[in-house]
Amino acid sequence: MFGVQFHPESVCSEFGWQICSNVCRMARDRKFRVCRPARSSLDLPSPRPLTRTGSIPSTGNLQLFSRSFPVGDGFDMRTFFESFICDCRDIAEDEPAPVVWLDSAKSSKHSSDGRYTFMCGGRQARGSNLCVVDDKLELLWGRDSELRPDKSQLADPGDPFVLLREYCDQLRGKVGGPLEVSSLPPLIPPCILGTLGYDGQSTVYIVSDRILAIDHSIDMVTALQVGGDDSERWFDCVDKAVKECTYLCHTFCPTPVRPLELRVRDTRGCYMDKIEACQQAIAFGDSYELCLTTQITTSPHDGGDNTVCPLCAFIRLRQRNPTNYSAFMYLPTIGYVACGSPERFCKVAEGCVEMKPIKGTRPRGQDPAEDESLVADLATSPKDFAENLMVVDLVRNDLNTVCETGSVHCPKLMKVESYQNYHQLVSTVCGRLPIEEGYHASPVAALKALFPAGSMTGAPKVRACQILDSLESGPRGIYSGAIGYVAPLNDSADFAVVIRTIVFNGSTITTGCGGAIVAGSNTKEEWDEVLVKARPQLWSLTGHHVMLTTEVGVKTVIHPKVSCMTHLRLFETMLLKCGTIEFLDYHAQRFAASAAALWGVPRDEAEAAFRRILNTKLVGVIGPKRLRLEMNSELVEEGWRCDECPLPVATPQPLRLSDTAVDHSDLRLRHKTNDRRVYPTQPDRLLYNERGEVTETAIANVGVRREDGVIITPAGDCGLLPGCYRRWLLETGKAVEGIITLNMLKGFVKEGREIVCFNSVRGIWRAQVQVWSTEFYHNHE
Repeated sequence: MFGVQFHPESVCSEFGWQICSNVCRMARDRKFRVCRPARSSLDLPSPRPLTRTGSIPSTGNLQLFSRSFPVGDGFDMRTFFESFICDCRDIAEDEPAPVVWLDSAKSSKHSSDGRYTFMCGGRQARGSNLCVVDDKLELLWGRDSELRPDKSQLADPGDPFVLLREYCDQLRGKVGGPLEVSSLPPLIPPCILGTLGYDGQSTVYIVSDRILAIDHSIDMVTALQVGGDDSERWFDCVDKAVKECTYLCHTFCPTPVRPLELRVRDTRGCYMDKIEACQQAIAFGDSYELCLTTQITTSPHDGGDNTVCPLCAFIRLRQRNPTNYSAFMYLPTIGYVACGSPERFCKVAEGCVEMKPIKGTRPRGQDPAEDESLVADLATSPKDFAENLMVVDLVRNDLNTVCETGSVHCPKLMKVESYQNYHQLVSTVCGRLPIEEGYHASPVAALKALFPAGSMTGAPKVRACQILDSLESGPRGIYSGAIGYVAPLNDSADFAVVIRTIVFNGSTITTGCGGAIVAGSNTKEEWDEVLVKARPQLWSLTGHHVMLTTEVGVKTVIHPKVSCMTHLRLFETMLLKCGTIEFLDYHAQRFAASAAALWGVPRDEAEAAFRRILNTKLVGVIGPKRLRLEMNSELVEEGWRCDECPLPVATPQPLRLSDTAVDHSDLRLRHKTNDRRVYPTQPDRLLYNERGEVTETAIANVGVRREDGVIITPAGDCGLLPGCYRRWLLETGKAVEGIITLNMLKGFVKEGREIVCFNSVRGIWRAQVQVWSTEFYHNHE
């Protein structure tokens, strides 16, 4: 037990949080010191091996041991990784240890996809048998141990997939049996984790004798180890880390203080020329779809105060772009890899092969109505349908070369999957591997037949690769390849396509991006799509915008689709009536949508936190009341008010036009934040945008009642808050969206049309727009 005393002038300064974070790290290091030394030579009692009936005969002398640990509600994946495996300080070392974090950041208890997260290496690699080899199985890191490949028994050193398959057979033969592994996680040591480079380069494997598997469906951490006399000591360390990570804080993650400067390998004009070359090849009949790519590159050290930490970049990437196939790795010769891939390349389990190619993307909408419209547009798009169908046919053809005849099928064709920042069109194609000598064919055989992913090449695959090699200015590296694992003990494998990925190698940072080109592609739209796809990675580097050179001497400021405004707070104002909050679902959904857009928080997580805090505040509260709940980007309550319900509004309520126009693209208009500077201080001001279109007031939506009683309310694109009462009016048909210009409004006033205001607390009331001066009218006509 130890502590430290600080003076207010230090901890209350701009570096206060970093000082406190350093103390927490020192405390953590003291607690976990037992995990860091090399292999212990103490005479420990031998743990009980995990021996069960099964069908994996072996003459090996290594045993498999396992222990599971339940996790509590406060268990945090990031904190566990930083406290037990690797943090920013470890990354700053001159010779860091290999690290693997296969992360299911979009995990769900109700889906088999993303059920597990796996970790190994880092501090836990120092005292283990972990080693790293390249595609020729040459040792890159580690020591001479049981896991090191015996190259004297390898038949064909020229084919990396043949080498990998024979190495898997060697590893399987090292573990004593018989074993039954069906009740364990799919990734069982000794196992192979790493990357398969798209063009035959950048293929590196980490071979580990220890694995941590987090099962999100049952909230359980399972530690697995083969061999060694110190497994019980390691299990105790895991148990301690699981229990105590709830009380530790995250590592301090510095962000660059200035915008990074990056450049695209192909200028805008050059890339458009290559798109036209692809379309020419398609017109000649050489291909019918080509996945053209380029790279964006920068230097991580453009100043002492502008260093980019790979782990911090990955943390921001998984926050902004949570997927089931994320990964963070350190691989010698490649560097640090921060991957936010949403696409499964290939999963092999119990002889079944599953692929999930993606073609077709739309951004998330600013409100539920726009979101549903974008989903419908994606699901019915002829271009996206054609691209997806071409890749599905290619994948089916690849699977037929390695699967049993008649087993290949497509259970889900072009299903829209929604992520935090985009919707994607995903198909699922499955097949079954044949039986060889009593066992299903090796998963490595499936990888060889299917690699590289058809969604990253085009079709037909061989000819598409030849065309792309002649057009692209350099090798793709691991981009467009695969990242994942092979577990020889149970013949399982799971790989993701390497997209939405950042590679930190020495003095450079690189991210790949591109898109599928078909005969109907528009060159400008394809170029814009390249920049859109790069936004999550670019934002993850800095947390804000970057400077991107797209032409010689031309620098463009690239913002994320929505800037991450974690300094803003969100609030909802609600009416409690007869023990029920009016429009509660609408309020919760609006808060969740804003939290996702401004803070990068998953919608379901934000909505659950909003409802949970609201429920605790309503205990013993009797309506009618006006409620106001304010929350910050950590989903923590920042303010709560419970006031008497306001009196009915005297009608008609006078409204005056605001003195200045608002910018319709200002994000603060679409979200209910504590930054109210965009609104006039007087609540009786009617707002309009720079195009002369009426929008709202500072406290209510507005509309004009037609002769049939239906209200015309300004469209969301005009720049306004999507009010809950407004949503109810639209969904019940009592209102429709439209454009109301200042000129039209003046005509409505002259005709005596009823002008109304409405919100979820006060309901609906009449308003009277006061006549403005002739000079003002002419300036906005």
